Amino acid sequence: MVPVFDVFITLQNMIRSFFIDVVFVGRVHQLAFKKVMADSKFRDAEEGSSRLFSRLKESLSTAEQKELLLELESEWDRKYGIFLEYSYCQGLADSPMIYKELEKYGISVVKETAENNYISSGSDSSILM
Repeated sequence: MVPVFDVFITLQNMIRSFFIDVVFVGRVHQLAFKKVMADSKFRDAEEGSSRLFSRLKESLSTAEQKELLLELESEWDRKYGIFLEYSYCQGLADSPMIYKELEKYGISVVKETAENNYISSGSDSSILM
């Protein structure tokens, strides 16, 4: 017989995996990616960083240096992915308090009929910037 604690941990791991795979990657990431790619400031930053990365890679003289640069890029991406997951989860945890504070000023950010419940500020950049 499997101890109850082990079943609880297994269930908790399954729920976390579901959240990451389905909710975060399948929904949140895809919608955010679609929106950010429409933002000209993001596209400019992406093009600038890609140009600099290419120039740096070309300036390296050995295969080992180039490989280390690619490994560094991979680790930065992995680190940022973890950061994004924590940011999203913290936003979910804080959202009731944030909604209440905004309602004090007559601001509502939830639109039940919207397909993805995020309304752009109308400009080419994030409402946070």
